[in-house]
Order: sequence, then C-alpha cells, then structure tokens
Amino acid sequence: MTEKLFYEDSHRTEFTAKVISCEEAKDGFCVVLDQTAFFPEGGGQYADPGILARADELGMELDAELVAMPRVLHGLTAAVALGRAFPPEVLTAVERHTLGDAGMSDLDMIVYIADALEPGRKGKVVEKLREKIGEIELRELFLEVYAYWVQLIMERRHPIYSKTTEIWNSYMPEQEVYRAEANPDPIPYGRP
Repeated sequence: MTEKLFYEDSHRTEFTAKVISCEEAKDGFCVVLDQTAFFPEGGGQYADPGILARADELGMELDAELVAMPRVLHGLTAAVALGRAFPPEVLTAVERHTLGDAGMSDLDMIVYIADALEPGRKGKVVEKLREKIGEIELRELFLEVYAYWVQLIMERRHPIYSKTTEIWNSYMPEQEVYRAEANPDPIPYGRP
C-alpha cells in the first residue's frame, strides 16, 4: 500500500519514492509508488478533467482563466450542485472557500479559514495560524490566512487568479498620501 505523505504535510513539494509497479495503460503508464505527496482527488475534489466535466454537467459557463485553473473550481461547482439543499448564505460560503471574495461575511471567512487550516494541512505557518484562532479578530485571521495562501501560490510558481489582487485590496484601508507640511524656510535642510 502506498504511504500518503500529503496527510503529514500537505505543502510538501519534494519526496523520494520507490516504484512498486509500472504497467502500460491507455494514455501512458500506470505507476504505483511506495509513498507519494501527490494528492489525488482528495476531500471529494475531482481531478482536473473530472472537475471540468462536472462544471459542464452543471451547466456552468467558465471563462478561459478558470478552465486553465481547474483546481480552484471545487468550491464553485459544489455551490451550484448544492444550490437546492441549503440557504444562499451557506452556498456563498462554499463558493468562496477557495478563492475568497471582496466583502466576505463572517460565515464566508470561517469556512475559508476552516478549509485553509484543516487538520490534514501541515507546516509551521499553518500551526502558527491555528494558534491565532480565537486570539485575534476574525477579519485579521482571514487576512493572515489569505496572505499566506497567496504567498504559497507564488512560492510554488502557480498561476494566480486575476481577481486575487482585487480581493486583497478590497480589505485594505484607504492609504493616506503622505504630504509634507509647507516649510517656510526656502532651504529645506537648513542653512550652511
């Protein structure tokens, strides 16, 4: 049986494994390793072709950017699929739990944080963020978690959803432009 390293550290990007078997398959080869960090369809999430087929089955119209980033679609497809069974605020939270959004409600933030810090995710930063639960305001924890995930995406050199900056900026206060007070002395650094 293959040891699933992603349960120990969901952010792991490198590992060494032994090939247990390798067989020719329809579209290439089927390789079985003694251990893996690959996270296949975990948590009920479809693999890339599966999630795109699911979106099509649900009648969702996806722009080219989202088609190219299928790993972020599970929240959107779940919200559509569950649309008849739950109240709108729950569906909105499910929809926003991966990408976030401007103007998230407390429930939206709670679901986003719960997904980002769920027990299967490991790492020093995740542990530090978990320690802040109940210690800092919900909005502040959301922003710290959001910033961590954006940083992680950049470190891993994955594409960033185009609305990510817009979402982040929506939570930032208006920045005051620094203006120096008029100096009556025409020589601003003093006289020689």
